[in-house]
Amino acid sequence: YLSMQQGGASAATSEQPDVATAMNLASSSDVKPPSSNRDIEEELLILLWLYKNKYKDTYNLAFAKLNSNQPRHLPRVEKCPQTLGVGHIKAIGIAWAYRVGYSPTKDHAARTINNLSNNSQMQREFFAENHGLFWMFPQRSWASHQAAYTALRSFIAGSKPGYREELHGLLYPVLVHLALDLIESDRGDGSKVAAAHALFDLAKGDVYQQYRDQYLALRSVLNKEHLRESAAVRMFHAKSPEAIICPHIGCNMSPANTVSLSPVCVRLMTAFVQEETARSRTNTLMRIVYMKVNLAIVPPMPPIPPPATD
Repeated sequence: YLSMQQGGASAATSEQPDVATAMNLASSSDVKPPSSNRDIEEELLILLWLYKNKYKDTYNLAFAKLNSNQPRHLPRVEKCPQTLGVGHIKAIGIAWAYRVGYSPTKDHAARTINNLSNNSQMQREFFAENHGLFWMFPQRSWASHQAAYTALRSFIAGSKPGYREELHGLLYPVLVHLALDLIESDRGDGSKVAAAHALFDLAKGDVYQQYRDQYLALRSVLNKEHLRESAAVRMFHAKSPEAIICPHIGCNMSPANTVSLSPVCVRLMTAFVQEETARSRTNTLMRIVYMKVNLAIVPPMPPIPPPATD
C-alpha cells in the first residue's frame, strides 16, 4: 500500500509481488469486473499504491481496466494532486486516528499519526477507511448535496432509539456545511445559492423548531459576500476571523459546530459514511462529516496500541 513519505518513496523489494499481482490484474482478459462497492474499493487502493510509488505504466493499465467497467468514469488521481499531499494526508490521518480510537485526543493523534510513515498495517486501515477523500471528489450540484442530506437523515431515522437522539446532533451541522459548500461554489449566477436555499427548504421540518433563529439567519444569505457578514455562518465556517480553529484538521471548534458522540455511535456513523461514499461515488458527505464538523468522542475511547512497526 501507499508509502506516506513526502513525494512518494520507491517501493521496497518485499512489495514487488503486489506489483506483479496488480499488473496481472490490469492486463488479464479473464478478470471479471468488480461486483460490489467493496471490490471497487480494493481496486482503488491498489491504484493509489501504484501511483504513490511511481509505477506509472502499471497504474495506467490498472486504471484503464477498472475505468472501462464503471458506469461513471473515475477521476484520475493526478488530476487533484493535493489529495496525496503530505499536509492533506496528515490532517485526514489525525482525524482518523482520533475517530477510530488510536488516540484519546486530537493532540495525541497528531503524535500517533507519525506511525503511518513506517507501518503498513496502519496505512491499510487508514486508506481503506478514508479512500473516498482521495478518489471520490465532491460534486457541487444540488442533487448530490440533497442526496447526502437525505441519506444521513434516513440513516439517523432508521437507527435504534438508543442511538437515534445522539446521532441526530449531526443533522443540523451537516446541513449547514452542505449549504455553505454550495454557496461558496456559486459562480455569480445565483444557481448554487438557490440550490442551498432549496436544501434548507427540504430540511425545514427537521431543524426549524430547534434552530429557528439560526435557520432564518442562514436563509437570508443571498451570495458569497454575505458569508463574511452572517453571525450564523461564523459559528460553523473555518474562515471566520473569530473562529477557534482546530490546529490539526482545520475545522471550527465552536459549540455549534461540535457534535458529541459515544464511541458506539462514532462507529455506526463511520460505517454508514463509508458505505454511502462508495454507493454515491462522491465524497461530499465524508468530507463534511470527517473534516468540517468537530467531532467530540465522549467518553474518549481508550487508545489502541499502534501495530508493531514494520
